[in-house]
Amino acid sequence: LSWALVNSGHLGTAVDTIEDAVLRAECLGQPELLSQALGLRVLMHFMRGDAIDEPSLRRALEMEGRHTGIPLPFRPSMQNAMMLGWTGHLDSAHDEMLSIRRRCLEHGDESGLLYVAFHAVLIAIWRGDLIEAMLVAEDAVERAMQLGGDVSLSVALTIRAAATAYGGREDDARRDLAEALAAS
Repeated sequence: LSWALVNSGHLGTAVDTIEDAVLRAECLGQPELLSQALGLRVLMHFMRGDAIDEPSLRRALEMEGRHTGIPLPFRPSMQNAMMLGWTGHLDSAHDEMLSIRRRCLEHGDESGLLYVAFHAVLIAIWRGDLIEAMLVAEDAVERAMQLGGDVSLSVALTIRAAATAYGGREDDARRDLAEALAAS
């Protein structure tokens, strides 16, 4: 619920909701559930402008299971990699994204790869590695076409547009964005 609320522009309510989720998860005593709630709480507070709660993030990472079926947006390891990128720790963020990508490949998590690609392309752009950004974006478009579905294609085309725009190919970026809008 918290994730849906933040994605619909209700950050304050999302923070309140995740606070409640952490309290409930503490009571249940299930480490993976608490790990998700803590990680998302750290992310939501950070998105609100608060400092990163390092102890809670460390705790969430320690409890996170490695062979989990939990979608990537709810995994503390992914949230940590995103926040590393957002706070300018670009080399560490890059390394974490590579590790997550490898796990996705090992487990056949195609939709997870697209989520990783979105953030990996941004990190590559911020690092000034436009070749890597383009390679990851091209791979994402190819995977999205194989997966099918409008959301996958829209996301993949959007990140490819970002990479091509930074690469100076304005017409290609505009074309990708028009196709991304049509898909969405």
